[in-house]
Amino acid sequence: MRKTALLILLFCMLCMPDLIAQSYIRTASFLFSFPEGVELLEEDCGDNQEMLQCMENELIPVRSKIQAGAYHLLIVAHVSAFNYANTQVINKASRHASYIHAYILSKLAIPEESMAFYIDRSGDYRDKVHVYLVRSPLPAYANMAICYSEEDSPEVVKKEITRYGGVPYVNLYRNGESNGYRKDVYVINDPLFDRSEVDDYRLAIPIQRTKAPVKSETPPRTVPEVPAKQQPVKQQPVKQQPVIQQPEEKQPKEKISRQEIQAVPRISLSTNLLYWALLSPNLTFDCYFGNAFSFHLEGVYADWQTRSSHPKTWSVWEVSPEFRYWLWGKGIWFYRALPGGIWSLGGFRFYVQ
Repeated sequence: MRKTALLILLFCMLCMPDLIAQSYIRTASFLFSFPEGVELLEEDCGDNQEMLQCMENELIPVRSKIQAGAYHLLIVAHVSAFNYANTQVINKASRHASYIHAYILSKLAIPEESMAFYIDRSGDYRDKVHVYLVRSPLPAYANMAICYSEEDSPEVVKKEITRYGGVPYVNLYRNGESNGYRKDVYVINDPLFDRSEVDDYRLAIPIQRTKAPVKSETPPRTVPEVPAKQQPVKQQPVKQQPVIQQPEEKQPKEKISRQEIQAVPRISLSTNLLYWALLSPNLTFDCYFGNAFSFHLEGVYADWQTRSSHPKTWSVWEVSPEFRYWLWGKGIWFYRALPGGIWSLGGFRFYVQ
């Protein structure tokens, strides 16, 4: 019996730190945005004005507990998961956090010794800053320094970042939701401390759900208006004036003038797809000159033979020049080949061996 009691006591002593470490702390969170290209904390950016008001309403009633050391604030600047080691990225995140840090110091009179700062490299909430009201004392290993430079010079930035000794990184992990709280875990990766010397931040953040306004089933009562007595108005007949229909003007048909042919390309090349379907490559050349004359030259050539025991040969060629005169302004158009203006030379041969 005594051995059993000792084993139970030993088990509780070994597991009690884990049980305590696994507990979540009820926390209030406030998220602030920084637009691209703007370094200052602007109230009109996103929900910053609403977040500032909510943070003041939440922190002012518990300011005495924060000053007494019962509570503390956690400031987390979020950066990208790909370039978190870049000194410019670290400097930008630290600078954003410093603006909120200064606002809390000046506006809310919360001591600097009650605020911890870390840089989240998980990639969530990129280029934003979280402020958490943690209802627990500030840990002894917490980082309270915010090192940054207002200048963008690489040498100056690197010098300021080295003041950290080791960049205070954290990784954000989300453990779902339960009982109306969102469970977020910040795993501390501060190179100045061993992992066995620090405890992770396990935060239980209340989920704010917006409720839709409830519509009343009974419509509001309205007092009907009593119309005033109106004297009857005698309506006088309106004389309708006869509508005179004007005859429609016949628009003259558009005529094509000979001057418009100047807009047509002077030289053109074309081909006949029907000849190509018969495996006869062809090319047509047209040249326009004057206002009503053109020269047309067409050439066709084919010479091929099938591969079989009885080969078939298809051979044809043609050269056809034409001189054309165009009639314009008659509502129709056609061309006519003048006598003596057509020359056609060609040959055709088809045989089966």
